[in-house]
Amino acid sequence: MKELFVCAGLIALIFLVCHAAGFRESTSVLSGTYTGAGVVTCGLLYVVVNMALVILAPILVIGAGVLFFLNLALGR
Repeated sequence: MKELFVCAGLIALIFLVCHAAGFRESTSVLSGTYTGAGVVTCGLLYVVVNMALVILAPILVIGAGVLFFLNLALGR
């Protein structure tokens, strides 16, 4: 259960690091605008981490909550 929260937090931390590093500006590559070397990697990394934060992290948190309440109800 704690592992799910840790994974969700790790995804959020990686997103914050990518956002602070300025990878958001590199996503212009998705519209066909190429501005230099390394931009593709940074842009794609930002998009993947953003999708993980939006889709995967809430699923992990909800799953941890369900497990917590199941353990509470079953008396474990």
